[in-house]
Amino acid sequence: MVDFQSRGSRRGSAERDDGDDETDAGTTDSEAVETTETEHSTDGDSGDSGFFVITVDADESAPEATDAVLTQLEREGRTVVGSDTVEASLDAVQSAINRAVSRGDTDAVLTIGGTGVGDADVTVDAVEPLLDKPLPGFGELFRVSYHERVGPAVIGM
Repeated sequence: MVDFQSRGSRRGSAERDDGDDETDAGTTDSEAVETTETEHSTDGDSGDSGFFVITVDADESAPEATDAVLTQLEREGRTVVGSDTVEASLDAVQSAINRAVSRGDTDAVLTIGGTGVGDADVTVDAVEPLLDKPLPGFGELFRVSYHERVGPAVIGM
């Protein structure tokens, strides 16, 4: 289990974890976070906690991928407490994760997009310093499973 609450002790003092602002202080307009927070509760009980979905808008397939993930979570009866779409930058991804975690109703944050090998693929680099305990081997397991579906294209994902 990853304890997001204690991550602040390892991060720089210039970063804020209060989650009240849409963007961090000092963020330029080009780094601004586009937020489209929505409620997607599957059972109508706003007191539930669940998944928060963050889409890193690194390419044109991001909206399709987000729709597919939200649909699948709802099919499985999972509660989605909200979602954001952010630009593909380290600061934007980390800020979105901080806001999602600080909500109090978020059990897990799912990120979509930005995991390939291109310059705009920053999600892994942004998330890694936020983790207290990495799960070595999980990425390899995911890639093997995905390789069975898409073949060698998994290398770019």
